[in-house]
Amino acid sequence: MSLMFRNAINFNQDLNNWNTSKVINMYRIFQNTLSFNQDISNWDTSKVTDMSLMFWNDYFPSFNGKEMSFDQDLTNWNVSLVTKHIEFWNDKNIKWDKQPIFTK
Repeated sequence: MSLMFRNAINFNQDLNNWNTSKVINMYRIFQNTLSFNQDISNWDTSKVTDMSLMFWNDYFPSFNGKEMSFDQDLTNWNVSLVTKHIEFWNDKNIKWDKQPIFTK
């Protein structure tokens, strides 16, 4: 799934019922998807090892105001196998208390 919706700036479709049980890589999946704000809390992330830059915003929101819309709670995701989650996001609209709880 890596890079799947990268740069789809206006994408905002329902993905909550997707079967992600076999996914191991979510690297940059929502990078620059500025409009996306759908509930994906039901995603099975138990096999994922890489969530690096998953919600990264290249548009530097503090300089030009292009912020991401995503504001969903992901604290229930099973991220026990995730070893790469550097820069999970860099946008102020994605709250720290809603990120997955990484242990590695």
